[in-house]
Amino acid sequence: MPMRHKVALSALLTIAVSLSLFTPTQLAQSGTDFSQMFKKLDVFIPMRDGVRLHTEIYVPKNSTEPLPFIFERTPYGVL
Repeated sequence: MPMRHKVALSALLTIAVSLSLFTPTQLAQSGTDFSQMFKKLDVFIPMRDGVRLHTEIYVPKNSTEPLPFIFERTPYGVL
């Protein structure tokens, strides 16, 4: 695996672990209004077998540059 892929994977895992430390209840209790910071899109992404997967996309409202993204897929739904 090329070094840049290892660095990107390491950064992605660090972010994912950091975000997983907070439960939805803790985030809700923090008093932060995320609707002011992010635009939420609910879309269905078609798969090759014809199944459409519900997906929530959160886009920062004040972004002026290209940003990385985190993609997480789970069969258990949204918590």
